[in-house]
Amino acid sequence: MGIQVSGLFEHSYGLPLSDGVQLKCYWCNDRVVFAANGSTFNLPLENLIDVCVKSDVEIQKEYVTNTKKAVAGAVLFGTVGAVIGSKPKVKEVRTATPYLIFTYKSKDGNQVKYVALKVLPYYVSNTAQFVEAFKQLPPKENISIDL
Repeated sequence: MGIQVSGLFEHSYGLPLSDGVQLKCYWCNDRVVFAANGSTFNLPLENLIDVCVKSDVEIQKEYVTNTKKAVAGAVLFGTVGAVIGSKPKVKEVRTATPYLIFTYKSKDGNQVKYVALKVLPYYVSNTAQFVEAFKQLPPKENISIDL
């Protein structure tokens, strides 16, 4: 498998798993592997469009009013932006929750999809390694996807 980076996260969006399920994520030579509850999901590196870390606060700042939440979130990260951005804001001061977000093209190449993983406090440094591994991939030709 050639594991280069690994980490433990909580599933938030994008896989057929419940919200909050802990999963292991592995950056391998040719794919990203998500493993939880005896299930394994493979994301080929050639399908990746972006890997980034965004906090729920950053995503929520994109919202202007409650009635525009789903629309504003969709602009930032599609459905995953709407899901994370529409979660109720906590009025007290709190630490922002970071999410590791994988943006990729579907198998048929016609859709943009997302996997969002909540970063656990003790794996924050691993998150940066996933983003850095993505940056090390060879450049791709222009990606064109019909929405």
